[in-house]
Amino acid sequence: MQKKVALLIVGITVGLTIGTMIILMIITKGKGEPEDRMPEPTVYNERHQEDAAQKDARAAWIEQMHAAAPGTDWRKLDLQTRMALAANRTALLQAGSTRSDSWDTLATGYLVGKWSETGSFNTAGRMRATEVDFENNNIYTFTQGGNLWKGDLSGDNWAVINDHFNIQSAHFLRKTDSLLIVATDAWATQSVYRTADEGISWEACTGFENMTEWGYIMDVEMLNDATHTIYALVLEWDYTDW
Repeated sequence: MQKKVALLIVGITVGLTIGTMIILMIITKGKGEPEDRMPEPTVYNERHQEDAAQKDARAAWIEQMHAAAPGTDWRKLDLQTRMALAANRTALLQAGSTRSDSWDTLATGYLVGKWSETGSFNTAGRMRATEVDFENNNIYTFTQGGNLWKGDLSGDNWAVINDHFNIQSAHFLRKTDSLLIVATDAWATQSVYRTADEGISWEACTGFENMTEWGYIMDVEMLNDATHTIYALVLEWDYTDW
């Protein structure tokens, strides 16, 4: 009797299990139909469509941007220029040479050399000011974001040395003896600063109080004299007569 009850229980359990599996398979298959798996339709803004008037306006703007003398086909000139540049580049590559291997002449012949990029290669954006310390074989450069990078002339060992004092929009950087001097026109920090400990501490100059309230530094030059005289061209605001 006990065996019959046990077999009955086992049979019921197996039947329920198989039935549950069949139901789950039917439900899963129903949800897995291709039409049910498609993503939601994209809502398209009709205002994003370009009508004939917009196409004509864009074409007219392109023509105006490439204004040329009557009878001049600027598209043909553009193609010729591109082909000439491509041919020149191909010739350099075939000769095993690139721009970095060729001599460049700048400043009306006063600066001649072979130019190649040496980093820092993990810096995004623009370089604003650069100074080379030939005596110690170092190079300093300010980025647009306000970081002062230091590396050697081989392009290695780059590191930021002013993490705690960001100086944005630097446009003048000089090293004299142990001093690094920088000028910036960034709003609210526009001034001339110096550091004697490689960027650990910075000191702002005096005399620019009116300019720092409302104005900016337009240009800075340093003389090659014994005292390293600095001239700064600044814009200040006249609070009395305006």
